[in-house]
Amino acid sequence: MKDPKVIRVIYAEEFTKANPSDIVDLCYDFHRKYWPNIRFLVDGSNAGFVRQLKVVFDEDPDYDYKDENPETMEIVPVNF
Repeated sequence: MKDPKVIRVIYAEEFTKANPSDIVDLCYDFHRKYWPNIRFLVDGSNAGFVRQLKVVFDEDPDYDYKDENPETMEIVPVNF
């Protein structure tokens, strides 16, 4: 059942030869607009990018995905 108090903003776009810093800036802009309850599900195959996002969002860049609870993370790496 959908929670009437929850708003989901789904943003998907394909970037060709994107600069990772530009994507980090885009995510941070979303963070400023929709703070405090926001999560980013990102491709976990690029560990450097996930690490960069975690640093910008003040999360532990040396996370252990097995020990972390996705409910407490803003940056959630997902293996596709």
